[in-house]
Amino acid sequence: MGATALINGVNSLSISTDIQFGESATQYSFTNGFSHTPSSIRSDSPSQISSATPTHQQELQHIPSLEQHLAHNGIPTPKFPDVTVHLANFPPISAHAIFLSRSPYLNSLLENQPPSPPYTLNLPNSDPNLTYDSLINTLQLFYTPDFIPTRSLTDSSSIVAHIAAACTLGIFPSTLVDTYRSNLLKINLTPENILPFINFLLSIPHPTESYSQQPGPYPPFTTGLMQNVITYFLTQLPIQLQSSTAALPPTANTESYKTILQALPFELLKHILENPQLPIGSEKQRYELAKTVVAKRAKVRKATGTTGPGGNVEESVVLKVGGRDGGGVQLLQSYRRKAVYKVSANGTTIQGGRSRNSTTGSK
Repeated sequence: MGATALINGVNSLSISTDIQFGESATQYSFTNGFSHTPSSIRSDSPSQISSATPTHQQELQHIPSLEQHLAHNGIPTPKFPDVTVHLANFPPISAHAIFLSRSPYLNSLLENQPPSPPYTLNLPNSDPNLTYDSLINTLQLFYTPDFIPTRSLTDSSSIVAHIAAACTLGIFPSTLVDTYRSNLLKINLTPENILPFINFLLSIPHPTESYSQQPGPYPPFTTGLMQNVITYFLTQLPIQLQSSTAALPPTANTESYKTILQALPFELLKHILENPQLPIGSEKQRYELAKTVVAKRAKVRKATGTTGPGGNVEESVVLKVGGRDGGGVQLLQSYRRKAVYKVSANGTTIQGGRSRNSTTGSK
């Protein structure tokens, strides 16, 4: 028999046999050397595969990307959470420890938790600027690396709330810091918002005298922003306060500019009025401008009864001409103690330990 005939014979060979298992019999057919199980007892027959499980192409189509998965199952609708965050009077927040641990601060808190979940984080914070929405938005940064909630940054208060949330959670990525700083300056460096913005930046006092190093209430987000404020006063604000028909170059010698200067803290006022970059025609004009502003401030203090620490505040302006330190305008501030009156044993009214009418008594 030739080789071809032998192969054809093997290909056409079909063997059937019955194998007894107890009272039941199962028939197996062996064709072409391969065994086949009857479709009636197979769980992976072609008809059942197509109806019960998706094909490989369908599986690829229905697997969401990691970003989509985290966006849908992370914050604010977490799936399979293993940590609960408690903060102030806000509702408890469910999250995932593996993502929160991206914050060095939160990671240090999680390392002190039991070895297995559930975990509980109690964050001590009573910041009045913090909101629940800003906290939820900021938590999404742990799940989406490139996410920055710019849509929520519609006004200064919302930006500050998100800054407070970032500081609370201990996250300071450079892109986030730059975005929040840029938005703060864009919204607040205007004639209408500049004074509230200054009050915000100086709301927490710091001993440093350099405005370029002032950390502000939320470092690093607010560090050095006072220098941006000073630059704004010296360059942009004078132009913004001039009418469209005003002659250039810009000048600080306008009533609108004086009104804003009048409300500044003394050290900031001194820094601006003495700055050589102040757009003013001459030192004499600078002197007159400073005197006008100081006089208006004194009138306001007198009307409102405002005093400085230790007594009544006094501000003055000096025009120095020549001398070892050169000329220029200088603002000075001093505090005068309030007069203390008492009656002596003989009935004489004494001021500061001396007679009220004494020319050598305290002024």
